[in-house]
Amino acid sequence: MMHAVARALELLLELRDPASEDADLLFNIGVCERELNHLEDAAHFFDIYTARFPDHPEGWTSLAECRLQLKQHRDAIALTDRAIALAPSLLQRSARPRYS
Repeated sequence: MMHAVARALELLLELRDPASEDADLLFNIGVCERELNHLEDAAHFFDIYTARFPDHPEGWTSLAECRLQLKQHRDAIALTDRAIALAPSLLQRSARPRYS
């Protein structure tokens, strides 16, 4: 599995054009980095993503998750607040019971 993620990351990085960022491509680079446990690199790409696409709440939640895993708790809370402000339904979804 990790080999497939590493290969996907390699291909995504080859396709990336920083002068003309693509939201899906950039987001998936961050996801691959996070899956490979490259949390600093993942946070870097989610930082770029949120700077380029500030109205996309998934970028803020993904960046918050990285910051939380990096034990940067205050940043994680602020980023989560930003995501919830953009999409209050995120809070409603996370508050639902996970089992019946």
